[in-house]
Amino acid sequence: SIVFNPHKWLGAQFDCSIQFIRQPEDLVRTLAIKPEFLKTLGHDGIINYSEWSVPLGRRFRALKLWFLLRAYGLEGLRAMIRNHVAWSEGLAARLAREVDFELVSEPMLSLFSFRHKAPSGTNPDEHNLRLVNAINTD
Repeated sequence: SIVFNPHKWLGAQFDCSIQFIRQPEDLVRTLAIKPEFLKTLGHDGIINYSEWSVPLGRRFRALKLWFLLRAYGLEGLRAMIRNHVAWSEGLAARLAREVDFELVSEPMLSLFSFRHKAPSGTNPDEHNLRLVNAINTD
């Protein structure tokens, strides 16, 4: 099974996730709650999506993703992602040229790590933690 969150990159609102399930029966068996008032006797062909996740009710979250796909299209989303990757690579290249910064990891898709170079004789982790705390309290 695979789960991913369109709100991480595709611009969907926060509570929109997608799951591809190889054997949905296993998930239903794990999460199903069957009190008498919820049983659908004689309706084995009905897919009860309330049994596919922990919450009993199901909001129509897929509509958010449908609108997003209709508005941007696959090419629009591809262009956005390629643009973000290019921004990441460009920023990483610029930071690599700066004497006060160092790359901790190379860009992978749109993510990479960097840090400010600590003055000589200073612990780099402590130095950067002080910077983070100063930024967060500002």
